[in-house]
This record gives sequence, C-alpha cells and structure tokens, in this order.
Amino acid sequence: MKFKIAFAITELEMGGAEKALTELVLRIDRARFEPCVFVLSVPPLDQILVKRLTSHNVPTYFLGLQHWHQLIPVIVRFARMLHQEKVQILQSFLFHANIVSRIAARFAGVPVVISGLRVAEHAARWHVLVDCMTSGCVDHYVCVSQSVAQFAVRNGLPPEKIRVIPNAVDPPEFCQESPQGTYGADKFLPEHIGRNEQNTTAPSCGRTAAGSEYRMVTVARLEYQKGVDWLILALARWLRSYPDLRLVIVGDGPMKSTLQALIHARGLSQQVTLVGFQRDVARILCDADLFVLPSRWEGMPNALLEAMVCGLPVVATDVEGVREILGPCIAHQLVPFGDSDTLTHAILWHYLNRDCSQTIGQQNRTYVLSSFSWPRVVEQYEKLWLWLLQRG
Repeated sequence: MKFKIAFAITELEMGGAEKALTELVLRIDRARFEPCVFVLSVPPLDQILVKRLTSHNVPTYFLGLQHWHQLIPVIVRFARMLHQEKVQILQSFLFHANIVSRIAARFAGVPVVISGLRVAEHAARWHVLVDCMTSGCVDHYVCVSQSVAQFAVRNGLPPEKIRVIPNAVDPPEFCQESPQGTYGADKFLPEHIGRNEQNTTAPSCGRTAAGSEYRMVTVARLEYQKGVDWLILALARWLRSYPDLRLVIVGDGPMKSTLQALIHARGLSQQVTLVGFQRDVARILCDADLFVLPSRWEGMPNALLEAMVCGLPVVATDVEGVREILGPCIAHQLVPFGDSDTLTHAILWHYLNRDCSQTIGQQNRTYVLSSFSWPRVVEQYEKLWLWLLQRG
C-alpha cells in the first residue's frame, strides 16, 4: 500500500532547508510513499531544485503567496488541493509553510501533520508565539538538532511531540582523495576567486602548502543571523598583517551592500571578497584551507556539514547544532560568538599549523560521513511517518 505524502515549504530557492527537502523527497521509498511538493511562493528564478523534482516525476505546485492579503485565499486553495490529492501525511519545512500547512491540513482532514523546526529563532520571537498558539494542529515536530528541540521545549512546545532528526550531507565525488593526488579544483571556480597558477600544486582538494596563499571560506545567506559582519570586523584588526591570508564569502542576501561597504571602509578589499551566489559551492570548499562559520544562532548549519564532508577544518561559533555536528572534533574548531580574540587565535592556529589542521579536516570528514548520511536520515523520517499513521 502506498501512502500519499505532501511536502510543503515557503520557497524553493537554493537554500539549506530547500536542498534538504529536495533530497528527502527524492530519496524516500517510492514503493511505500507517493510524494508531491507544495511551495507557498512563486517559482524561483533559479530552477535547479524545481527541475530536480520534476525530472523525478514529483508533482510540484506553487501557491503564489506574495502578500499577506493573499493568505486566506491561499489557505483555501491549499486545503482544496490537499483534499483532492487525498494526502495522508503533510510534512512541512520553515516557519511560514509550517503555519499555513497545519491550518490548511486541518481544513482538508489530513490525518498526520508534521512541522519541521530548523532554527532556534532568537530574533523573530513572534514566530515562537504563533507556533505555540497553533501547536494543537500539529501531530509531531521534527527538530534538526537537540539544541533546537531544547529551545522549542523551553518556549512552550510539548516535548512529547518532538523528535530530533538531523540534517544530512553527501560527499562530492571530486573532493575525495585519489591515488593521482591533486584534483586541481581551480579550473572549476569563477575566475575572480581562483588561485594563482603557481599555487595549484598544493595537496589534494586544492589545499595550500606553507608559504602559499591561505584561503578561508564562509558560505551563508547574507543576513544578521549569519554574523558575517562580526567576522569582517574581527578580521579588520589584524588581517592586513598576513598578506597571504584571504577570505572568500559565498552567498547573497539583504546585507550584501552593507558588508561590501564595511569591507571597503576597513581597507580589506584586497583580502576579503564577496562572490555572491555560486551554483557549485562544494568545488569552492574543496579549494579552500579553512571554513569559518560566524553565526549568531543556527539550527543545524548545512554549510558546516558540507565543509566538513569536503575534508575542511573549521572555526565555528558555539551556536545551536554546531557541537552536535563537530562531535569529538571540537578542539581548535569551536569559539564563542562575539569573542573576537578567541576567533582570531583559532584562525591563526590553523594558519600556522597546517599539517595538524589538515588532519583535523580529515577527521571531520570521517565523522560526518559516519553520523550524517542520507540513508540514515531518510530511514528515521520514514519510521516516524509510519508510526504516526499507525497510531492513528
């Protein structure tokens, strides 16, 4: 017997939650589950995830929500479509999709409603309030980390409804070491962020040798939560003393122009580069020496998982989900947010101890591959869905 399962999300741009939903949908057992996807917003300009879903015959519907005055008509339409599709399970991702989905699902009579909690929301506190007010419409919550689960319980969500299922990651094939040695990832990078030709004989995955350019990378949506402004201010105190040290910032968002102005004002334009959205982040990671995650808060950062599976050492702030991702590999990789001196010392330790740093990177890769694999995550979701259906 097949169960009709609907997935709902706020939008389908290339973000962490959006990629996680897509991977989950494409990996579930199609002999037991028949998936479809609902997106609250309009189709994105970047159709990468949409094309992946439709190429695997997953029906994908865009509800067209762009303004709050459209909310009630969208909920009515959504409920009607859920009823017509005879959906038995509704699994949603992200706050707006969570709220709209649970209301529409109850109108449509969907038997099982599950909301995904992917971040500890420290800024928009009204999100937490609305979540608690509508929790009676939810059969279960999936939190991406123990930290997010604890945050949810502290803020009033019922602990008996909460299950932790982490994010997962796949290793990019080109980042794996091979008997031939260096992969030479530069040729795949945008020209303005590639290494100089004389530096491409570094160890495998493009890592630098002592004395050559040392590249840090951070990958984030450029918004306040991600802390890139703090990272730039911390680097401004000392970065020019190390002319071979570079920071590449990958991502786009509302703070992009502010960050660009900050880089210029602090005289860091030669060493800090904003490269915007990039389609193939993994290739950039595989050409880096260190990944930096300066977030103010998180849930379970996908970017950190992706960096670690590429064999990178990291320096990350001690926010939600990070300790769980690092596991036993915390030494030299965890710093408190806002402590610029500790951040500086951690970065320079990796810069000055490159052999040890690379060893840590390989330990990161081994740990992530053993603990955050997609087959394990998909199995946990499928068991939860079946248990909730059987519970009735």
